[in-house]
Amino acid sequence: MNSYILFLSNHPQYEYKNLVSSVSSARQQKLSKFHFDIDKRLSLYSELLIRMQLSIHFNVNPSSILFDTTAFGKPYIKNYPNTYISISHSNHAILIGISYIQNIGVDIEYIDCSKLNKEMLKEIIHPYELDRITSSFCNIFDLYQIWTRKEAYGKSNGYGLCQDLSKINTFINPIGYEYKSWITKKYMCSVYCKEHENININYLKEQDIIDFFIRK
Repeated sequence: MNSYILFLSNHPQYEYKNLVSSVSSARQQKLSKFHFDIDKRLSLYSELLIRMQLSIHFNVNPSSILFDTTAFGKPYIKNYPNTYISISHSNHAILIGISYIQNIGVDIEYIDCSKLNKEMLKEIIHPYELDRITSSFCNIFDLYQIWTRKEAYGKSNGYGLCQDLSKINTFINPIGYEYKSWITKKYMCSVYCKEHENININYLKEQDIIDFFIRK
């Protein structure tokens, strides 16, 4: 499994119209509904990043990649059925997961002590996790690890938070299951896959995307 992290700059300099033309018409319609520039950029670069990586992997034109979603909104690649993707973004960062083996889930969250607390987790917390976060050793990173791992698990099967996540203990990997979490800058990142798979972490910049789609 390959994970890709892209941090967006606060002062973008890019040819927006040219980049928009490289994404699907459905994505273009979605972009037109966003009010804030950062929301447009997060959505735009999420698709561009996937198109870039898949076009490199399959040696095809990035425009040939066809996106679709399940009834529950899980994205997938229509013309490459054995390719599995997961998308997450928060604040100014994007995390993408791509596997050619199995369904996966990823989640990234900006760590903000004022926005996440124990009360917010009470509906999805496992008894073991509850013991962990009520101990004197609990910190904000434990809370964000639980939250992002729950989100990643939910994205892997496509049901999101519309399932009983209190049955999932994210501190203990069941046999074969794989969680991986790490902190980069001020973001907590988590990935999940049902069967063991090597997880490669790759960091990209906006300029990498721009160079690929416009200046190559």
